[in-house]
Amino acid sequence: MFKYAKKNASHERVSESLNESAKAYSTSTTSFLHAIGLSIVLEELEEPNNQTLVLKRLSEIDSLMSTVRPWFTSDSECWSWFMKEQLEAFSRLTPSEIARRYQGRGISALYEWAEERESGSFQ
Repeated sequence: MFKYAKKNASHERVSESLNESAKAYSTSTTSFLHAIGLSIVLEELEEPNNQTLVLKRLSEIDSLMSTVRPWFTSDSECWSWFMKEQLEAFSRLTPSEIARRYQGRGISALYEWAEERESGSFQ
């Protein structure tokens, strides 16, 4: 679903990737950034460190969402799960809350949980 640029990506490429991601889930770019645990504002994307961070987070979120996407009939249902579903295995936090609170570690834990669920190992 998402296309990623090289590590030294341009501001335009990072913005394009963010916009594509937000559009795929019918949300604004600012809301998308917040939901995936990034407090960067669009004006800060010109800084190379922020570009690298955003691209890394987009890759993490893409992996997670690609894993859970088959569970739903649309991208908007998948996004609704990410924003609203309280997961018992994570103390009833939503995936978005986990991403905001625990950043990359939380997204990795969600990915592992989803992979286990896919293989039939329910928590």
